[in-house]
Amino acid sequence: MSPFPTSGCIASARLASPKLGRYRIKLSSKDFAVTTSESTEQLQLRIEELETKLAFQDTTIADLNQEVSAHQELIDKLQQQVKLMFRQVNDLKGSNMASESEETPPPHY
Repeated sequence: MSPFPTSGCIASARLASPKLGRYRIKLSSKDFAVTTSESTEQLQLRIEELETKLAFQDTTIADLNQEVSAHQELIDKLQQQVKLMFRQVNDLKGSNMASESEETPPPHY
């Protein structure tokens, strides 16, 4: 008996990226279950199919890793820009505005 589930077990994943398009990877229990009645040729074909899926997944993971790295670089740049903007706003706040005690009351008081 196989150590893998043989009925009703389906795993799937969707990966989406503007550069990569959409990928759908579906694995079912038949991808993993091995019976003693299968010939060597059938087993070889299944191994090749699994190796092809693995190569595809490796390529997809590498592409996604590249996307994540690019997004992290963009996030880092945006965080630096936000910090700079906060500093500039704080510098302007101190130089252009008078304190409440220096302000004259409005004419309707």
